[in-house]
Amino acid sequence: MQTKRKFLSILLTLCMVSVMIPTAAFAAEDYRIDVNNVRITDENADDVLNDGTVSYDAQTNTLSLKGAAISGDFSGSAAIQSSKDNLTIMLEGENTISSQSYGILSTTGTLTFEGAGTLTFTTETDAVRAAEININGAVLEITPKRTDALYMHRQIMIRIRDRSIFKTAPM
Repeated sequence: MQTKRKFLSILLTLCMVSVMIPTAAFAAEDYRIDVNNVRITDENADDVLNDGTVSYDAQTNTLSLKGAAISGDFSGSAAIQSSKDNLTIMLEGENTISSQSYGILSTTGTLTFEGAGTLTFTTETDAVRAAEININGAVLEITPKRTDALYMHRQIMIRIRDRSIFKTAPM
């Protein structure tokens, strides 16, 4: 009888302690990037949209777009929104962003576009809004409907290197 009570006491104590462990200890790591209203975490970084077109590498801070088609009404937000410092967007194939708001909004650091792919924007407001923008070999085609194609909110810095093509369509 004593053994049963001891066992029950230990079991009850373990249950109580496990309930007191913060759930944050089990939470996924949040990378502070949203794509098509999906928050990127360590649990979905390999295939953010569950279609093989968007992935994120936390080691290099690189968001990869491979034939991605992102569209929607993001209500003052953006199709891609980041509060990470120095985000790189690697383009492969033909990619599109169609947004009733911003295309890409990076609130801190440098936003760099790289790769041999193309990213075509059709947006109601700024296609890309960032502190600093680098374009290294990527092709950006931008059709803003009401405001700016590119908007830098801190430094006025755009660097275009290699075979980069930056085209804007008339409004």
